[in-house]
Amino acid sequence: MTRREASVGRAGGGRKLHPHPDRVVEAVAERCSHCRAAIAAAGQTAVQVYDKIELPPLRPIVTRVILKGCRCRACGGRVVAPAPSGLEPGSPFGRSIVALAVYLRYTHAIGFERLAALFGHLFGLEISEGALANLLARAKPLFDGTAKRLRTRLRRARLVCFDETSARVAGKNQWEWVFQNDSVSLHVIRPSLTSPIRL
Repeated sequence: MTRREASVGRAGGGRKLHPHPDRVVEAVAERCSHCRAAIAAAGQTAVQVYDKIELPPLRPIVTRVILKGCRCRACGGRVVAPAPSGLEPGSPFGRSIVALAVYLRYTHAIGFERLAALFGHLFGLEISEGALANLLARAKPLFDGTAKRLRTRLRRARLVCFDETSARVAGKNQWEWVFQNDSVSLHVIRPSLTSPIRL
């Protein structure tokens, strides 16, 4: 492949070609642009190479789960098939939705109202603010191990900087403490400024 031609007004550079494109489209010249003479495909080489990038269609993937059952002929008891792993009853929203909600909420600080609207606009997924709050609460235990490892690293650090600011939790003022060094950052929320802060 030849190097992509420079952008207008720039002396070279530009976006690098993707190392693993999903598909490759090759176009061959059929006629001379000057005299309109026919041109054979054989012998033509790449003159200009560039990428065109699009996002895939964004829509929820809905899996309908049907648990079949019957009445046992031996004892008369009602039997229902167990749910497949990962498809248990409960919240209809799967791990990918939980992960995206956590990322957008806590990395990009998107509020619940806007987050619900974003899911609707981008993915056509109707999800309420209450459902989002439940998702985040459900995800919290998944981070307990990571928080514990961060505390351990901070305890062993030679230098730890910290500061506090107010935070609203369930409609009440609390205090958010941040413990940080050059490699670790840990946020801890306590109901009172006078509460003991222990890493």
